[in-house]
Amino acid sequence: MNSWLFVIIGVLIFIIILIIAGYEYRIRKFSKVFGKALDQIISGEKLQIQANKETLESKLSHKLIRLLEITEGAVSESRIEKDELQSLLGDISHQIKTPIANIKMYNNILIEREVSKEKEKEFLTLSNLQIEKLDFLMKSMIKMSRLENGVVQLKPKDNFIISIIANALAQINQKAEDKKISIEISCEEEIKAAFDEKWTEEAIFNVIDNAVKYTPKGGKIAIEVEELEMYVAVSICDNGIGIDEEEQGRIFQRFYRSPMVQVEEGVGVGLALTREIILKEQGFMKIKSELGKGTKFSIYLPKKSFV
Repeated sequence: MNSWLFVIIGVLIFIIILIIAGYEYRIRKFSKVFGKALDQIISGEKLQIQANKETLESKLSHKLIRLLEITEGAVSESRIEKDELQSLLGDISHQIKTPIANIKMYNNILIEREVSKEKEKEFLTLSNLQIEKLDFLMKSMIKMSRLENGVVQLKPKDNFIISIIANALAQINQKAEDKKISIEISCEEEIKAAFDEKWTEEAIFNVIDNAVKYTPKGGKIAIEVEELEMYVAVSICDNGIGIDEEEQGRIFQRFYRSPMVQVEEGVGVGLALTREIILKEQGFMKIKSELGKGTKFSIYLPKKSFV
């Protein structure tokens, strides 16, 4: 009886030893595979996966590849953001050089030379225009940055379209009158859409302001509002200088200005800001233009908030 007991105990011990040896082998194999995978990642090599195998090594490889993809995606996104920031800083630097140089020039003339009261007033007026340009640029860029980075959250609500059009026109009315530009509005008072009142008013103002700016004296601007199935379309039409077809895809880029309008005031951020606002509200914009005949900008605002 005792001999059988010893045999059983011996067999159990042998089995335990085999199990431990098996685990030790698997651990060594796992460590080897893990170490090889890490070496491949460090050296930039492609990870070798055991296809169609549900082994621990295969699962590990898949997990490491997923982790690598996430890491590479984060690094790539960080690089893109860094490049965009550098580009933005370069654009801002380029935009502020001219007004600062002009302000310095006018100030130096006033300091170093004796000028008449008329000339002094002229130089101070010119300096003030450059200061206003810098002020507008900085405010616009702050707004753009806050929108793009999510610092400002738009809060679309059911609002009457006519109210924001009226508010936008109130800001541009004097400029339009000075150029004897007539503005016609076609909008039913009860039409509503879902939008953030403050920011959407600014978006519409920017488009109307552009229309007034690039429409010649005695020109016409028509603002038409159309209620569609899912959107409300606000169209601003003018009979101004128009936009070349090749440039129409670039006008929403930050700081882009057509060579045709370089002599006009502006820094090229109004339309970029407008598009950013409308996109944040789950809307979109369209442009239709013909050189020398005029431009039609259409802003599509959702009838119900998707934000």
